[in-house]
Amino acid sequence: KMLADLKPQEKRLLKTNKHLTVVSFENKGGAIMPILVQLHLKNGKKESHKIPAEIWKKNHESVSKLFVTRHPVERVLIDPSEQTADADQGNNAWPPLIKEELFTLERKNKDFNNDMKRAREKKAAEDKKKAAEKKKKEADKKAEDEKSKPTTSAKVNKDSKANKKAAPAE
Repeated sequence: KMLADLKPQEKRLLKTNKHLTVVSFENKGGAIMPILVQLHLKNGKKESHKIPAEIWKKNHESVSKLFVTRHPVERVLIDPSEQTADADQGNNAWPPLIKEELFTLERKNKDFNNDMKRAREKKAAEDKKKAAEKKKKEADKKAEDEKSKPTTSAKVNKDSKANKKAAPAE
């Protein structure tokens, strides 16, 4: 029923051996620039297209472009040579590219200390240092107190029998 409603020109397009691919673009940054597109075809070849910036006159937020190719399109890359001022290049491919670094396994000799553990260790070292300083101050104070106290042995020496024997008799 739908085929009957088609015009002759539209029926001829259905019989073509060409592949029609519509690619939609969004202008997320707002800058008006040409669109550089690279189509990767199923036969391994690549086609590069430069769509002039005037395409954004129709709609400054989103536009679509029809590409006619002899072979099916497997991948679409936007600005593959990074010639435009695109802040987010993560959305420049269809199907989306998988970032390889997300799946690499690396073994590194890492220090598994975290910030909280390092802070705890630092505080423990500081507390230990303070305790040692306090102990040293107490020992120094005790030694100073011992020096300043009169000794009882001096009194004993005066009264001792050894001193009396050595003293001249009167």
